[in-house]
Amino acid sequence: MTDSVTLANKKRKADNLNEEVEIDIDSTDDEQQEQVVEGEEDYEDGNEETVNVDFDIVGVTKDPETNLPIEQDFHSVKSLLRQILGSEISLKLNLSKISDLILEKSLATNFIKCDGELSDPYCFLSFVPFNLINKEATDLIHLLKSYENVNLNIFLQSLNTDTKLAKKTCFVFSERFINMPHEIVPPLYDITMNEMKQNSEDDEEMKFFLIMTRKYEINFENDDSLEEKEEDEDSNNKKVKHSVDYDYFHLEDEFFAKNAKIQFEGVAKKGLLPVYYLLSNEGLKKSLLEVQQEIASWN
Repeated sequence: MTDSVTLANKKRKADNLNEEVEIDIDSTDDEQQEQVVEGEEDYEDGNEETVNVDFDIVGVTKDPETNLPIEQDFHSVKSLLRQILGSEISLKLNLSKISDLILEKSLATNFIKCDGELSDPYCFLSFVPFNLINKEATDLIHLLKSYENVNLNIFLQSLNTDTKLAKKTCFVFSERFINMPHEIVPPLYDITMNEMKQNSEDDEEMKFFLIMTRKYEINFENDDSLEEKEEDEDSNNKKVKHSVDYDYFHLEDEFFAKNAKIQFEGVAKKGLLPVYYLLSNEGLKKSLLEVQQEIASWN
């Protein structure tokens, strides 16, 4: 299998991603206010201003002296993994080990950067073989089993007995800054999945993808447990179940949920709910097509 990091110093732009993506940011900076063209209407606090940003899809970059992935990529991946999992779960896993697997042994890994290959990434996407995680990051496998999801445990057991299926299953690690535009998702997946196929031993596509992501609680009330809260009713203390609604951080997660073979949740903490989706190859491609169609409908 060709190591995906050989693409480290190759800078790629998505063919179907506009060279300039418009992002709305708060225009509260005094210096920005001074740059308003004379004659235009003054912005009030809270209004938005549009800036143009060029995004590049970049592979893993190696340090020429050590031939190892650069520190910026390692620390960014580790930080973004912690963002996905939450602080409590992150303490249970060796994030440094998982970050090394992503950067050095994945089937394909790409970043979104704005200031060249040596700059900090704003987003990453990586496909890591299940067998590699099962061998070198067993704490993650134990975490998944601890959720006691019957369907998932049956699937994991089948991977232990069916070596061909295990070779065609991979983990999907992906996260980005919350203000990154949804438009980057289809081209990032398209490029990275094509590289993954090229880097596989038999040039065949993966069959199953296990995606780790998260939701957030709407109207979070800073309740650590998010499961129950006490209310005083008619002078009697009663425990009333806390009704919680969650929403997706990322547009694509909504479509992953719709097309998943298996989906399950972790334990909510401080307004964040870990979510896991198992998708077939067809389900992942369908989800990404639906993401494209949704984005196209905005124009």
